[in-house]
Amino acid sequence: MLSLFNAFTDYPSPMDRSLVTSYPSSLVRVVSDSQYKELVRQEAEREALVLENRINRYRTALESLETELVRVRTEAGLLPPAEDTPAS
Repeated sequence: MLSLFNAFTDYPSPMDRSLVTSYPSSLVRVVSDSQYKELVRQEAEREALVLENRINRYRTALESLETELVRVRTEAGLLPPAEDTPAS
């Protein structure tokens, strides 16, 4: 009868292990300087786009918070009433 214990104790025979081809754990690629510069440029463009998106999200959040702050202060009477400006 098989059990879970067998999974930890039954090792393949030495013959089975010799048939396994081992590959390096990391892959190294050789590219020309121009290809490398292009890859660096593309990565910089992606990173710049991510940063621009983050900036836009923060600006939107800031505008929302400022609007909410004005609303809270207005409702609490902490802001002076808006003055009427004469039309010219």
